[in-house]
Amino acid sequence: MPINASGLNQKEIKELKSALEKKLSALTEEIALLESEIKEEGASAEQGAPDEFDRSSYEEGMQRSQILLDGKYQLRNEVMAALERMKEGEYGVCEISEEPIGFKRLKAQPWTRFSIEAQKDLENNRKIRSMTRGFAASAADEGEESAED
Repeated sequence: MPINASGLNQKEIKELKSALEKKLSALTEEIALLESEIKEEGASAEQGAPDEFDRSSYEEGMQRSQILLDGKYQLRNEVMAALERMKEGEYGVCEISEEPIGFKRLKAQPWTRFSIEAQKDLENNRKIRSMTRGFAASAADEGEESAED
């Protein structure tokens, strides 16, 4: 028996909530570990790198760690938002189409906000915008070359 607009039943909601809580716990641990590693690397870097190559390698590693940490923060926020939607009774409904998101999709990615169709549309729109920007940039480059001739 459905309990909200998503069409999910109590058992499905419970299973998905458990998966979200486990993911949140794992992300919290991963974030703490990464933050600790970054602090330790920062402290050892203050002692000074022996040469320019070592310093460059260190900075590259720090950038990678920071990018990874940012991704973990973003995913943690998505998981927390999904748990909040669950509390509000809005979980499992596509934010674009307002149609129910299928249980299989939610089971695969419990924090998703979009149905498969809406997600595909978003990705296609991003590709089109990217291609349009690339086309506009190359057209501008060609215009500059023509002006120089």
